[in-house]
Amino acid sequence: MGYIINFVGLINFFGDTSHAKLLLLPNNPCPRNPHIPDHFANIFVSKSQVLSDTHWTPTPDTITDPLKVSRYAIEKPSTINIDGQERKGKGKLNIAKEDKLVHRLANMVNIVPSKANTIAQIPINRGKLKPFVLAEEAVVAQLTVKFDNALTITATPDDGSAKKSLILKDGAEIVISNTSKIDDPHVPGEVSHFCLYAQLDVKRDDSKLKELATSKGFEELPSANPYIERLRHGTGHIPLPGCSITNCCPCCD
Repeated sequence: MGYIINFVGLINFFGDTSHAKLLLLPNNPCPRNPHIPDHFANIFVSKSQVLSDTHWTPTPDTITDPLKVSRYAIEKPSTINIDGQERKGKGKLNIAKEDKLVHRLANMVNIVPSKANTIAQIPINRGKLKPFVLAEEAVVAQLTVKFDNALTITATPDDGSAKKSLILKDGAEIVISNTSKIDDPHVPGEVSHFCLYAQLDVKRDDSKLKELATSKGFEELPSANPYIERLRHGTGHIPLPGCSITNCCPCCD
């Protein structure tokens, strides 16, 4: 069988689209921007698909618990390694044609991954990657991977603290997100969450960032994950165009 990963929220797909990408999830700025709600990186998976969660206790959640979905918070800047995505050799990503419709951060920010303020960095280099739209507004992505085993996801914190790991059943569908808390009220004077992509810039410069309207031509995200359905029909801070995934730059196509 294999696994499916849905990527939702502020995630930059950095790197060569024909070989591999390094997913960069911008962290909250320090000091915090009072006009942008804090964003949180999480992994959402149906409880029935979890085989083991060593040292990674799911966070109680009033929204996901009734859905029988576990929320695994990424609380410290970490590298997230996913089975089947080890960076050995060139790798091969099958990129869907809709990739050209995903907005790029070219000429908006200067990204050097080692200098970016990220809550997570996730290398991927195998599977079929296709962008979609969620609730006709936010651009998201789905990675489908053929893999004949249970799926292990490991978070290695940058500060050297203990690793955390999840082992999921073969055929699991998960969500990796970087969004504000859904259903929370808006903050006073709120501006586009797209501004947080400045945390990937070597100088944290947001002066060139420009949120663009969602392009036409994306299909609605197909998903059996209950959290995706909750987002699709939610209220408050559900992902909007400013909380969409982005690509790297045209030279990588």
